[in-house]
Amino acid sequence: MSFETREAGQDLALAWRGVVETVYRNRPSDEPFEPAREGEKRYLTLLDGRPASACSVTRTTVARNDKDLSCGCVAVVATLPEHRRTGAASRLMTDVLGTMRDEGLAISALYAFREPFYRKFGYATCGWRWQIKCPAHRLPRIDGGLPVRQVSAKDSPSLDPVYTSFARARSGSFMRTEADWKDRLGKRPPSIYAFGEPAEAYLWVNLSDFWGEAVVGEVAWTSSRGHASVLTFLSGIAASQSTVTWCEPRDGLFVPHYLDQGISVALHRPTMFRLIDLPLSLAPFLGEEKGLVLRVSDQLAPWNQGLWRLGDSVERITEGDPDAEMGIDVLAQLVLGECSAWQLASVGLLKATSPAVVERLGRLFPQSSVVCMDFF
Repeated sequence: MSFETREAGQDLALAWRGVVETVYRNRPSDEPFEPAREGEKRYLTLLDGRPASACSVTRTTVARNDKDLSCGCVAVVATLPEHRRTGAASRLMTDVLGTMRDEGLAISALYAFREPFYRKFGYATCGWRWQIKCPAHRLPRIDGGLPVRQVSAKDSPSLDPVYTSFARARSGSFMRTEADWKDRLGKRPPSIYAFGEPAEAYLWVNLSDFWGEAVVGEVAWTSSRGHASVLTFLSGIAASQSTVTWCEPRDGLFVPHYLDQGISVALHRPTMFRLIDLPLSLAPFLGEEKGLVLRVSDQLAPWNQGLWRLGDSVERITEGDPDAEMGIDVLAQLVLGECSAWQLASVGLLKATSPAVVERLGRLFPQSSVVCMDFF
């Protein structure tokens, strides 16, 4: 068997579409073909010259609190049924790692259909959200105090200060452009509401028929009264609904302050991240903790493997004893903030020469609530 992965330009556009639509729609579609969005590239792996696997990679910038990381978002990974278990999907994922590095991307993100499959390629689970399903009568009766106003879809970028503040307080979310706002709202925008002037919170919601489920597509806040005002609003719309469903990051305010019997809380759509280019990934964190030497294992991306000294830059070295050792997946959880250095060291996933080294790594990479607010 012979594999080749190529960017799906004009010559391969129909072949790429055929793979994706067969897998995700069970058949080819008559709908107009959507060209690649700005920042998106599409890839196709050929098996003996025939289309076998496909995916897309969209370039974006991900916030790690006050730092920025260039990111390739891998989506619509698809393999035709007749070419599964041939190695086509593995070849696609491996080749795309190198392509993303060539594109100058620091990290990669994806939503997995099966997490174990992507762990084979160095991705680690980083980030999740609580999905809260609250019966209408269980919503807290509080007064948040902020006025509410409706916002048109075309004016949704005006909410970016709230979103950006929300994202910067955490890790893993896009730094949105105006095009990102449009994509996030979709072709049929929901009803959007802002709380306060200037806004301290917002949400958008799709209301069902009477006594159905009101589904909140996104909610963000910059203050506790912003969050309380969101709950006040939800209590109001629940007057004609049986259930209200929304999501909050793991450091959200509802679970620790308002959880009640009969309210369902579930893990919802975890994300996975991978370090693509180790020096680019670590460069934003360089500071006072200079001189640390890390040994990193990464069999699929040999450009990341080996000894690295952290100083004014991230320098590859060929000799020396490491202060800490870990796999590329563990380093991703450390860099994104999913796990603290102490957590990883306590279970042996991070091997350090001393507690002082663990403390230094903890200062470099403080733990953070990780959540991706976008779906791709």
